[in-house]
Amino acid sequence: MKMKNQMVAVDAKEQNTDVAVNEQPMKTLPRRQQGGFTTSDFIFWMIVAALAFIVVLGSYNMLMGMYRSNTTVTDVTQIKAATDDWKAGDIPRSNNGNNHQR
Repeated sequence: MKMKNQMVAVDAKEQNTDVAVNEQPMKTLPRRQQGGFTTSDFIFWMIVAALAFIVVLGSYNMLMGMYRSNTTVTDVTQIKAATDDWKAGDIPRSNNGNNHQR
């Protein structure tokens, strides 16, 4: 009999703990305290990133255009200087590609 009373007491304790666990309300955070980004935040930062990308791409294209322009001016200047030297006789004229002296 003593064993049966102990089992009933254990069952009662288990039931009390189950009830105590179920009686506690679930904690939920208010909407403003939850972490993370909202959709409007995401859209805003995507627009900022796109604008930054456009500025960088435009700057790159502008710099490449300036580089190509400077390269062309340098090449033309070198060609002009070489033809002026050739006309002045500073550079020996080739004989159909043969620079042999006879």
